[in-house]
Amino acid sequence: MPITKNLEKTINNPQFKIIYLNIDDTTDKWEETLNKYQLNMNPVVHFRLINQDSFLAKTMDLQAIPRFLLINKDGIIINDNAPSPINPALVQTIKRLLN
Repeated sequence: MPITKNLEKTINNPQFKIIYLNIDDTTDKWEETLNKYQLNMNPVVHFRLINQDSFLAKTMDLQAIPRFLLINKDGIIINDNAPSPINPALVQTIKRLLN
């Protein structure tokens, strides 16, 4: 995911983490995505949800990926439909939250 990797470089703060969620139907598709975007290395955090009917997918109303959410360090969802990482407003919001 080049846009999220660029966001990580822009923010450049060890407190900032990106968590990737995947709702592919099969483990093979998930592993293919991990390899394609080099998401299978530390410190990348990724989870495969079983499907769109999983508890987390339903709780977050995940119907499509990519979807961007902002979650603060206390685990509170700040924005459940955050702008894309290429949007400068997202960078400003993240930097404000980190200060």
